[in-house]
Formats: sequence, C-alpha cells, structure tokens
Amino acid sequence: MRNCSRCGRPLAPDAVRFCTSCGQPIEPNERVEQVEPVERIEPGGPAQEPPSAAADRRSRYDWRVFAAIAAVIVVAAVTAILLTRGTGPSRVAAGPPAASSTPAPTGTTPSPAATDSLAAVGPSLTPSVEATDTSMSPQATASPTVSPSAAATAPPNVVTAYYNALNKHDYQAAWNLGGDNLDSDYATFKAGFARTASDHLTVTGSSGDIVSVQLAAHQSDGTILDFAGTYTVVNGKIAQGSLHSTGTGVP
Repeated sequence: MRNCSRCGRPLAPDAVRFCTSCGQPIEPNERVEQVEPVERIEPGGPAQEPPSAAADRRSRYDWRVFAAIAAVIVVAAVTAILLTRGTGPSRVAAGPPAASSTPAPTGTTPSPAATDSLAAVGPSLTPSVEATDTSMSPQATASPTVSPSAAATAPPNVVTAYYNALNKHDYQAAWNLGGDNLDSDYATFKAGFARTASDHLTVTGSSGDIVSVQLAAHQSDGTILDFAGTYTVVNGKIAQGSLHSTGTGVP
C-alpha cells in the first residue's frame, strides 16, 4: 500500500483519483489497487479464516447468546409471578370445621385460647346434634287414653258411684244412676234407706255389663247386714240388681 505524496497518509484502496484525507490528486502511477487478502495456510494445519470473518461470527454468536439469556429471564419472571398468584390467600370461604368425634371430658373447663378461637370463628362452630337411632331402643308403650265419660260409664264405676251417692244421702243422684230401675217410685226408694247409716261396698268382679259385689250395710242401731249379689249396667246406668243376705253381725 502506498502513501499520499502530500500528507503521507495511506491511500485507501477506493481512492482512485484523490486522497481521501487531503484531496491531493493521485497520479495514475500512484493509484492503489485493492488486493484481496491471501489466506495463509500453515503446512499440515487447518486453514485460518480472516480476522474480520471471525469477528463477525463472534458478534452474531454474542447476540444469539444474549437473546437466549433474555428469553430465559423472561420465562423465569413469568413463572415466578404465576406461582406467587397461585399461592396467595384463597378466596374460597372455608366451611365449618368438622365436629370432633371424641367427646369432651365432663366438667372440663375450656382453655382461654380455645374460647377465643371459638368466638373468632362465630356461630358456624355451633355443634350440631346428630339424630339418634331409636329403632333398637325399647319404646314405651302408651296406655290407651280413656275419656272421663267412658271411665264414668264403666260398669264397676257406675255401681261405686251409686253407693257413694247413697252414703252422701244424695238419693236423687242414686235414683238417676239406676235407682229408678230398682224400685217402683222415688219415695219408696228413699224410704228403704231410712235405717241405713252407711254402706261399705266391695267390687269382687266384673264381666261385661255384670258387676259382682259384696255389701256391708251398717244400720243406725249398730248392726251390720251383709249381702252379696250382682248388678247389670247398661249405657252408664244400673238396669237391674239382685242381692241376697249372707248374714247379720254386730261390729
């Protein structure tokens, strides 16, 4: 390569007419022909590429490495963001915790911490009462309910009520309970108990409408007249009666 005759600087290969530094015209004999670099081949060794080609390839390689590193960084950042959002606080409302199957000891006072936790959670921790299977437990047999009217019209109760009215000297009530079927008229019926101080009745049996009794009629003179017999009760009223004397005694 030749230098400019004026400024002394090397002439560029494309400076065919003027010096690119000072503008000095170049004589035809001073023109510089561009010479292609000759690849130097060492004996017995691989061919060496020109330095400019190697630098260009390294430059392209550096950009590829940088792009790959940048892509890895972006992927790592996106993954970290997704993982951070996935492990954040859940917005799904938690249901009431399952009640413990282990019964608490009787008489144990809950600790203050346990009390505070229950108060914080609120009414959702209210233990629910499970239904108990009573299919195998003995069932109480309910006795049939007897209405007052049915009990009053039962044959033994009608006969007992009849003698209770006589002992109270309530002859009209006794007449209404069946005395009208035992005597011809009310006056005769009432007079028949003039000497009776009290009657002690014992129901000895009942079969359907028929009631068996024993009667101790205490007289006003102190004697006791013993009787036995039966009464027939129909529709809550004495329909007929039959007594016979079994003896007379003195208390």
